[in-house]
Amino acid sequence: MPKVRRRAIFASERTAPCDCCGYPLAHRHHYLEFAEFGETDEVAYLCPNCHDLYHLVKRDLLLKSSRCRAILNAFSQKGGKSALHLLAWLQGKVLEVEGLRHEIKVRIAALHANRSKIIADVLNGCLVTEIAAEYCVPDGWIVEICSRGQESE
Repeated sequence: MPKVRRRAIFASERTAPCDCCGYPLAHRHHYLEFAEFGETDEVAYLCPNCHDLYHLVKRDLLLKSSRCRAILNAFSQKGGKSALHLLAWLQGKVLEVEGLRHEIKVRIAALHANRSKIIADVLNGCLVTEIAAEYCVPDGWIVEICSRGQESE
C-alpha cells in the first residue's frame, strides 16, 4: 500500500544465520513483496542459495513452472536428504505466505470498501491506531487511505 523506501539492513541482520539452512550469512527477504506491501515484519533471513531456492519453489508451486520443477528435481537428486529437508521447509513457507497474502488482500479490500467510514472516523477524532487495530493493519495504511481519500475529493 504505502510507497516507502526500504530501510537499511543492520549488520546484525546481515550476519544472522539463514532461517532455512543455518548458513552464517544471510540477507533479508520480504515474504510479502516490498513493492506491493511496503516494509512489513514478514521477512526471513536467507542465504543467497536458499533465497534462489525459495523463488524456484514459489514458481513451481504457484505457477506450475516446468523449468523450475526440473531445477528442483535435479537439486533434490544431487542433494539427498538435506536437499529434501530444505525443499520441504521452503514449500511450507511458500504455502504459509500465500495464506498470509490472501488474508492481507482481504484486509486491504475491507479498507477500500470502508474508506468513507474510515475517513469520517478520523475526522470525528478516532485515533488512527484504534482504526488500524479494528482492521488488523499497520497505522500507515489508515493514513494512506485517508490521504488518498482527500486527494480524490
